[in-house]
Amino acid sequence: MSSKLFVNNQIDISELPDISKISYTKLKNSYKTVMNIRTVIFLLLLCVAVGFTLYVNTLLTIVFLYVAAPVFITLLLLFTIINSKVFSYMGYAVRDNDILFRKGFIWKKTVAVPFNRIQHLEVKQGILSKMFGVSTVVVFTAGGNMGDLTIPGINPDESEKIRAFVMDKISKNE
Repeated sequence: MSSKLFVNNQIDISELPDISKISYTKLKNSYKTVMNIRTVIFLLLLCVAVGFTLYVNTLLTIVFLYVAAPVFITLLLLFTIINSKVFSYMGYAVRDNDILFRKGFIWKKTVAVPFNRIQHLEVKQGILSKMFGVSTVVVFTAGGNMGDLTIPGINPDESEKIRAFVMDKISKNE
């Protein structure tokens, strides 16, 4: 039987690394346009759905037209401002042992994934992303069936460099 005693020493919080000193790489500016186009598509679909449900009543249709346009424009401006704020905070960092991504506006979030937890990476590029020259890096970790970290708005060449770098790190750790 082992005579080792369990030890769990407390760490001085002031000695932990300061995450605010990390230099994050900003996303490509054209990704903000992609975000805004997605917002417009969502709002248009919402207007069509509401308009279709009110189509049966002519009076409501007329009221909808006079109310929907200002509401649509207001929501579009509001979401454009929010997208701009969200975009300005978004960034990623690739370090020696992990990859980080931060996002948010009201609720800010930073995710760090250590390389030794990564199973594989994907570089994705949809139609809209391709039109604006951006791609998305999706990081999959052990035990997850969906991407555990998604970093959108990266230049496709940089995405491939990140993928190659991380895959090289993973293969050396195995």
